[in-house]
Amino acid sequence: MALNGLSPIILFQLYKKVPAAAPATQSKIPLISDITAAVKATYAVIPLYLDEQLTGIMVDTESKNIDIETKPDGLTSGEAGPVNQKPLGSITTVNLIAKRDSVGLTILLALSELILDKVVSKEFEVTYMNGAITVFGGLIHSFSFDQGGNDDLLKLKLEISRGQPKSNSVAVEQDPNATRLASTGATPPTNAPTVSPSTAGNAGKSVIQPNVSVVRP
Repeated sequence: MALNGLSPIILFQLYKKVPAAAPATQSKIPLISDITAAVKATYAVIPLYLDEQLTGIMVDTESKNIDIETKPDGLTSGEAGPVNQKPLGSITTVNLIAKRDSVGLTILLALSELILDKVVSKEFEVTYMNGAITVFGGLIHSFSFDQGGNDDLLKLKLEISRGQPKSNSVAVEQDPNATRLASTGATPPTNAPTVSPSTAGNAGKSVIQPNVSVVRP
């Protein structure tokens, strides 16, 4: 079943997690360019079009469910307390119909077995696109299919959960052996002019020297 001439599609991305190299440091201070996380080395991106004419597999129905846990807290005074919520998950359910000898069914069953070995290492992502129902970088929540003895068509159920949220935070390790410089008094702002006592020839006067930093032992 195509929407506006475009067939629904499932993209399976398979990759290996490559540990990041140890950062080059100068005086045990990590360089900004060397602060990196583990690298995802993609080695396969497999598209599967859900089109009856192309792959012999098509979308029957689909739905999306967002679960949120709501827990009201009561007060000892008997009054109504605050209501706390936390997300439980977002599941997209896709019900499929496939021909028994279709190439799409063969690919989907083979990938489901391959992904099973990558669940713990999380070295896969699934993207599903069909109009308003879209999931990017999701995870397989469940997969099942039913086949009758004399049926030429199979009914499949694929559930895709939302993937892990992306984090932009960077962890910087502090050197415990670093020497800290003590200072007395307030630190002047950057590029602030300072006033110093006058030298010979300017007795009794103060000279303003811009952009001079004061270093105190």
